[in-house]
Amino acid sequence: MKGDYFGILVVSRDDHDPEKIKIVCHEITREKVPRYGHSANIHNDILLVFGGVDLNHQYLENLSRYNLATGSWENQNIAPNNLFSAVSKPSPRRCHQSQIYKGYLYIYGGLSPADQVLDDLWRIDLRTFNWEKVSPSSPSSSALSTFTNEITILSTVYENNLIFTSELPTPNFFEFIVFSIDENNKVSPPQSKSIPLKLGKYPAPHFFEVYDNKIMLGRLSDVYTLTLENPSSSPQISSRPIRVTYQETIRRQFEEKPFADIVFKVQGTPIKAHKGLISTRCPYFQRMFSSGMMETKSKEIEIHDITPATFNTVLEWIYCDYVNRMDENIAQELFAVADKFSLFDLKKLAEKCMMDHLTVGNVVERAELAEIFEASTLERATIKFMISNIDAVFAKSDIRRLSDNILLKVCKGAK
Repeated sequence: MKGDYFGILVVSRDDHDPEKIKIVCHEITREKVPRYGHSANIHNDILLVFGGVDLNHQYLENLSRYNLATGSWENQNIAPNNLFSAVSKPSPRRCHQSQIYKGYLYIYGGLSPADQVLDDLWRIDLRTFNWEKVSPSSPSSSALSTFTNEITILSTVYENNLIFTSELPTPNFFEFIVFSIDENNKVSPPQSKSIPLKLGKYPAPHFFEVYDNKIMLGRLSDVYTLTLENPSSSPQISSRPIRVTYQETIRRQFEEKPFADIVFKVQGTPIKAHKGLISTRCPYFQRMFSSGMMETKSKEIEIHDITPATFNTVLEWIYCDYVNRMDENIAQELFAVADKFSLFDLKKLAEKCMMDHLTVGNVVERAELAEIFEASTLERATIKFMISNIDAVFAKSDIRRLSDNILLKVCKGAK
């Protein structure tokens, strides 16, 4: 809205070329009161405009209709208590939400003239234009009902559900409210859930949609999905949101391996992977797939000298750049494999795991490993451990496996 005009932007398919989108801007003269904070829905070529605030800051409660086919407002002179009103109707409001479902226009929430948050649900039959109050209030938190500042609210329709979300006064908390409507247009008691969504400095979400039983809410790259359980009967919203970030997407690639194009037979166990990703992230695989040898074109590669658990941990690091849980039982093998694959950060992680889990039973073997791979930090840790536990370590028969260099350092330190 600007000046004496009420603008409507209509997006539709081009009649002559269905592949093209046609955008038409209607500038409507000021026959109806200009407003903001209203809702607008289209039903059978009729634009339905409800509520909002006019230029004099007066809150509105009327429902106006604009015929998109004729380009004119309809029923201008009908009295308020005739077509657009009934015994009861929604109170004046702004920043509410509206949705059309099975011939009804539903109005939910918004802000009153006193800036109190409203949580009532109304609907108007678009055949008879009679208003009906569907729900006196939703099971909102007490914080929501007393919130007197701005509130962001979005809505959508999915299957037989009206789904609304609103920002709570607690920073980055949102409330989801679901009204289920049966085949007789009876509205069931609402389901409600408050959840934390960290959307950054500007928390107002840019979009809110439902697809494949999942609610998607977010802004820019911060996207959250929530599972909508039993959407056709009694909907429930799952208790924990999942933030879909780039890291989570890559994590899913590792865990689910969709569209994998290579299989490693690791000691007989098939493990899938994506050739392009692992060759980009790992010098070993880059050399393997660009060598011109059999592995370059093969869809299946045999690996005999690495256990499946260790190889899977290597892949987890390549995909995700981290390991969820470092298994101490494979740390030694992982250390050697990471060195072979030129994954030096993973090698350091395995080295730290070995140092954190030194025992009398494994210290000699890890000291040998440190010497072979010239891992000075691990070597110093094993020598220090053997000096502190000299009697127990020398009681072990495998002490003779140590090199003269290591034994000399231990003996000197023990004096």
